[in-house]
Amino acid sequence: MLRVGTFLKLKQKWIFKLCLLIAGGFLNVNSYSQTWTQQPDFPSTQRDDGTVFVIGTKAYCGTGLTPWWSALGDFYGFDMLTEAWSPIASLPATKERQYASGFSDGTTGFVFGGYNGTNFLDDLWAYDPIADSWTEKTALPGIGRSGTACFVIGDTAYIIGGKTANDFAINEVWAYDISNDAWFQKNDLSFGNRWRSSGATLNDRGYLLFGRDDTNQFYNTLHTYNAQTDTWTALSPFPNPGRSHASFEEIAGSLYALFGYDDNYNSYNDLWQYNISLDIWEQKTSLPGNGRRGGIYFSTNDAIYYTTGIDETDTRLKETWKYKISASFGELTDMPLIYPNPCSQVLHVEFFTNSGTNSQITIRDAMGNMVITTLVSAFKTEIDLGEISAGMYLLEIHNGEDQYFE
Repeated sequence: MLRVGTFLKLKQKWIFKLCLLIAGGFLNVNSYSQTWTQQPDFPSTQRDDGTVFVIGTKAYCGTGLTPWWSALGDFYGFDMLTEAWSPIASLPATKERQYASGFSDGTTGFVFGGYNGTNFLDDLWAYDPIADSWTEKTALPGIGRSGTACFVIGDTAYIIGGKTANDFAINEVWAYDISNDAWFQKNDLSFGNRWRSSGATLNDRGYLLFGRDDTNQFYNTLHTYNAQTDTWTALSPFPNPGRSHASFEEIAGSLYALFGYDDNYNSYNDLWQYNISLDIWEQKTSLPGNGRRGGIYFSTNDAIYYTTGIDETDTRLKETWKYKISASFGELTDMPLIYPNPCSQVLHVEFFTNSGTNSQITIRDAMGNMVITTLVSAFKTEIDLGEISAGMYLLEIHNGEDQYFE
C-alpha cells in the first residue's frame, strides 16, 4: 500500500490534489507538488564516490574519483541557506581517496576509510570548520575498508560492512565513540555481508538499505538497528530490485531513497519515501534526465541535495540538484492512503480519522472535464477505474471551498 501525494489539513477546509496516470489498465500515482531544481555546479573536478558531512546549515563535500581514475582529497562547503559553494581545506597530501564515509557530531566533521587506488584505508580524519583544518584521529583497529555505510546515534558513529583487500563484502559493524576517540566492535550483521549499502538515522535508530554481498548479489532489504540491544530488525523491503551506490537520507520524520544501480547495470533517477509509522514506501517525483549513482547527498529539514556522481552513460558529473519538499509527510492522521500501485479496476482511498468524511472525490481528465465523482461516506472508499481510458488525470479530494493544498 502507498501513502500518496502531499496532504495538509488546513482549518477544516481543504482540497487535496494529486496526479493520476492511467496507462494500459494500470494506475500510477505521483504527487506533482514536489519538484527538482538545478543548483550551482560542484565547483571543481567532476567525480563519483565522494563523501559528505553536515555541520549546521553547511554541507562539506569532497574526495572521490576523477574521470581520469585519480583519487581526490579536495573539499568544498555548500551553504544550504545561500545555496553557494566555497572552498575549504583539502585533506592532507597523499590522503586522497574514494569510497570514504563521512559523518558529523554537529560541530566536527569526520572522514573515515576508503580506497586510494592502491590500499584500503583504516584512518579517520576530523575537520574543524572554525580553524579550517584537519586532524588525524585514532584509526579503526581492524583491516582497512572502503564503501562502508554509516549512521550516527547520539555521540556514536556506526561503520557498517564494506570491502577489504581480502573480501568483496564484509559483515562487520564498528562503533566509534566520538567524545572519547575510541572504537568498539559490535555484533556482525545478522543478514549477511554488505558493500555500498546506504545508512541513515531517525529517532535514535539506524537504518540500512540496499548493498551488495560477497557473491555480488544486490539487495532491496531495509533493516533498522537498535543501539541499546545491538540488534537488527527487518522492515518492508524496497518495492523494486536491489541496488548499490544509492543514497538514503532522513527528512522531517521520513526516509528518502534515491538513485543507484542494479545487477543489470541499470542506473536510476527515481526517488522514494519510506514512512516509518506505516512501514510503507511511496514513489515521488523522479530527477529529470539520466539515472545516476555514487553521488554526494545531504539534506535540510525540507529539501534533499544531490551533487556529482556518475550517470548511466558512465559520465562523471558536476551537477547539483535540489528536491524541495512542499509539506511534511508527518500529518499522518489526516493524510489519505491511496492504493495499490499499480492497480487495475479498483482504487482504494482510505482515511485514518473522520477528517475525510463527507468530502468529495473527483477525477478529471487533462482538459479539466469531470470523469468520476463520489462522496466519502466512510473511512474507506473504493473507486472503479475499469471504464477509464489510458491517459493523465487529476484526482481531487474536497473538504471545503476556499483552501487547497497540492
